[in-house]
Amino acid sequence: MLIVDHSDFDRIQGHELGCAMKNLEKYSEALALFKKIHSGRKHLLGEDDPDTIDTNYEMGEIHFLAKRYPEAVKIFTDVHKARKRVLGKAEPETLAT
Repeated sequence: MLIVDHSDFDRIQGHELGCAMKNLEKYSEALALFKKIHSGRKHLLGEDDPDTIDTNYEMGEIHFLAKRYPEAVKIFTDVHKARKRVLGKAEPETLAT
């Protein structure tokens, strides 16, 4: 059984809030939240966990929507490599990045 403290739980469950902020075009706030979520997921689940990778993708999408294209390209490239390594190159999520 995995026991986490409240702050780690908040970082993992805050994903939906980050998505809502992104959809409201509150990119700075969403990015700050996703950075915390990514840190928590990386600590609890590991860097190669699909949820950790998905959070990194969300950060790339925020950079893209905020027209910070060089940052977005770097993150999307990292996400593609991670998904290819973890999920396989034929997985739909891998192909979508």
